[in-house]
Amino acid sequence: MLPLAIQTFLLIAIAWILGCVIGCFLHWWFGPATVRREHAAAEGAGGTRMAGGAIAAGSAGAAAGSFRSTRRPRLIGEASEMPEPAPAPAAAPAEPAPVKAAEPSPEPVPVAAPAAAATLGTALIVDKNDEKAKAADAAGERPTALAGPRGGQPDDLKMVKGIGRQNEGRLNALGTYHFDQIAAWSESQAKWVGTYLAFPGRIEREDWISQAEVLARGEATDFSKRAASGQVKTSAGKAEAVGSDFGAKKPRTMKAPRKAGPDKLTEIDGIGNAVEKRLNELGIYHFDQIAKWTPENCAWIGGQIGFPGRAEREDWVGKATKLS
Repeated sequence: MLPLAIQTFLLIAIAWILGCVIGCFLHWWFGPATVRREHAAAEGAGGTRMAGGAIAAGSAGAAAGSFRSTRRPRLIGEASEMPEPAPAPAAAPAEPAPVKAAEPSPEPVPVAAPAAAATLGTALIVDKNDEKAKAADAAGERPTALAGPRGGQPDDLKMVKGIGRQNEGRLNALGTYHFDQIAAWSESQAKWVGTYLAFPGRIEREDWISQAEVLARGEATDFSKRAASGQVKTSAGKAEAVGSDFGAKKPRTMKAPRKAGPDKLTEIDGIGNAVEKRLNELGIYHFDQIAKWTPENCAWIGGQIGFPGRAEREDWVGKATKLS
């Protein structure tokens, strides 16, 4: 009797275990589909809840089945239950930031030459052995000088009271041809010129600078009016050549060059085109003329071209002798 009861109990236990296993398998297999149908019914009914514990139990089972379904591997050939996520749209390439065009650099503004350099010329140059220049250097400052009058037309310096034909020639020899040059003299430069010309204090006493300022503006002074009308004899005529007190003597000149034509005097170092033109105007055309100059002749030429001492300093005579 006892063995039969044991066998019956074992059979019941085995059946119960088999039932549990089969039930779990069926629930695992059919659970996801049931959950989906229930969700669809709930959405179609406007989200109305269904009464009863069966719905609650089904919801719990659905939740459990859903949880398990996410962990179940997909079988071969089985369609995907969840749609594949759409790929995120590719980000549009960022447009490069506009490059700001470089601002053009401002054009350099040309700087005008100093008025003194453009209008008045450069500092006067005289022979280093000139004793009068040494004395004048001790008294004041050398004025500016020009190689020749602007446009070939000097001002009539005799319109300044105190400047006659001889003094006009002396000033021209120092490279002073225009009123504005005298008007620009400083007190120190006026002392230099007065000392060099052997009449210190005369320029200040006769007020050459103030007279020249008026004449440089194109106006007239009482003296210049009388001189222009011929009432002042010392102001008539052309400037005199540099006198003997300058140690100068005019060299022999020619009215025209020889038939073969003038020599190219610019081959002498120190003679440029402007100086060559001035020498031709003075009647100097050939090397052999320059080769015969005496120191007095060089002094005269230096005064006429506005560069006293230049011919001696640059040895024009020696160079011309070789070229001739």
